[in-house]
Amino acid sequence: MSSRLNAVREACRLDPEARTEENVADILDFVKDVKFFTKLDIVQQRALCRTMTLETFGARENICTIDEVGDKFYIILTGGVSVQVPSTTAACPNGVHGNGQKCDCPNRVMENIVLLEKGMGFGELALQSDQKRSATIVTCEPTECLVTQRSSYEMYAGALHRQFIEQRVHFLREFPRVEDALRRCLVS
Repeated sequence: MSSRLNAVREACRLDPEARTEENVADILDFVKDVKFFTKLDIVQQRALCRTMTLETFGARENICTIDEVGDKFYIILTGGVSVQVPSTTAACPNGVHGNGQKCDCPNRVMENIVLLEKGMGFGELALQSDQKRSATIVTCEPTECLVTQRSSYEMYAGALHRQFIEQRVHFLREFPRVEDALRRCLVS
C-alpha cells in the first residue's frame, strides 16, 4: 500500500506537463471510486488527475472554514478530517444571541458531524459555484490531500458535467408530477 501512496505522491510532485500516462494512472487508481469522480467520464477523470496537486496539513489544522468561498476539492490521501458545523444546542459564547436565534459569532461552538478518512473527498461544491463553505474541515492527524482547483475543473470537466446535470433535470421535468412539485416549491 505504501508503494501505491508513494507513486501518487511522486506523480503529484511533477508538473502536469511532465506527468506520464503511468503517473496519471497511479493517481486515477486512487481516486476513481470517490463519489464525485464516478460522475465524470474517463477523459475528464484523467484530465483532472493530470492537474491534481498534493497539500499537506498538520494535526488540528483547518483545511477550510465555514462561510468562506472555496475553489478547491480535496481527496484524503493519508490521515483524516473532522467535518464541523455550528452547534445548534450550545449557547452563544458572547451572549448576543438568545434562545432560538442562530449564532453567527466567529467564536461560536462547533460540533463534529462526521469523520472522513483516506479515499474520501470533500468540497466539491467549490468547483461548481461561489457558494460559501457549509462546514469547517479540521484535520484529526497529519493529513495529505489530493487537490483539484476550480480552474482545472472548469477547463476539463465543468461544461460537460453541467450538461449532464441539465439533461437529468430536463428528463425529470418531463414527468408532470415532478414539474408540479417544482412549481409548488415542494422540491428544489
